[in-house]
Amino acid sequence: MDNPKMEILKLLRDGKITAEEASERLGGNENCGAASLSKRTDFPGNAQTGQTAQMPPAAPPRDYAGELSKKFENFTRGMEPKIYKLAESVAGGAERLSEKISRTIASSGASAAYPEKAPAGFQEALFEYAVDAGAWSELSISSLRGGITVKGYNGDKISAGVRYRLKNPAAAIQLVKLGGKYYLDYDEDGFDFVEVSAFVPERAFKNVFVSAVNGDISVSGLSCEFFTVRGQSAPAQVSEVSAGNFTAEMADAPLKLRSVRADSARVENTNGSILAELLDVRALSATALNGAVSVLGADFNKFAEYLWDLSSSNGKLSLNLPTMPGLGYHIKGHATFGKISVGLSGVRLTRNEADYVELMSDGFDRAEKKARFSLEVSNAGITIN
Repeated sequence: MDNPKMEILKLLRDGKITAEEASERLGGNENCGAASLSKRTDFPGNAQTGQTAQMPPAAPPRDYAGELSKKFENFTRGMEPKIYKLAESVAGGAERLSEKISRTIASSGASAAYPEKAPAGFQEALFEYAVDAGAWSELSISSLRGGITVKGYNGDKISAGVRYRLKNPAAAIQLVKLGGKYYLDYDEDGFDFVEVSAFVPERAFKNVFVSAVNGDISVSGLSCEFFTVRGQSAPAQVSEVSAGNFTAEMADAPLKLRSVRADSARVENTNGSILAELLDVRALSATALNGAVSVLGADFNKFAEYLWDLSSSNGKLSLNLPTMPGLGYHIKGHATFGKISVGLSGVRLTRNEADYVELMSDGFDRAEKKARFSLEVSNAGITIN
């Protein structure tokens, strides 16, 4: 078969043309060949005489449509098993994809999971629990030598994926409801490793407790009366959390707070830094031992008066505060064995000593919102901008 015919059959095979179109093209291809042949006068037998070549009697016209129809029928018959196999493969892939999607959090739903296959030596479990609405409820989730992620969503069900490695083959782990308390229950002596990824109702709990040892902590999107996060050698980030009372007790790792809103907050970090961004906390106490404290902006929005007590040792204390109409500052800063630098606009120094400064906004007494700061630093400096 020459190249033009091959191309036509390939088009037919790929479904790009119909059988009728293929028949017409093949017929046209044959006719074009015959027409060009009838016009030639240079056949070897006549080349020297210049006589017109005598053509043999025309053969009866071939039934190309019939032949092509039979070829197409045989072709489709041979393709049927392949088509069925392809359909089964597609269906299987769709089923696997559906299963994977059902185990993954959607933007408007809740589900938590890990990749389909756990690393060698690890096991996985998925726990789900509907949360009773309208009652006092408490959530407690802890990890062990693994990270913990807790995200709030607009729903009514806890969905927690847990990856773990057993120390004791008889040990068990489960999500338990005891009265109004929901908690991840396991004996730490029976496990080498526990990592948690959970999606929880954002407003269903009055009390939320999250803790980790030797693993990252990430908590976001929750609103509750009491919030507590604890970590040992666990870098932590808490964002978009609203609470009446907020507590963070950390050690040996940095802590980052962003867009936390609370009536009162107590934040402590030993051998680690504290970074606070855009907080809206009425009464804040933040202490870093052997670490720095940094305040990057603040969202002084909800309350009329703010009282912030910030201290650090062996780490710099730096403030980058917003200036806006109606907001007044009264700041007292004491640095032992450190320098104090002031670059905040709209304030005047009422005291300026080597290790102590006091500054106040012009018209502080008449300000609609008042923010008072008490700063204490040892073996480091203070920067106020």
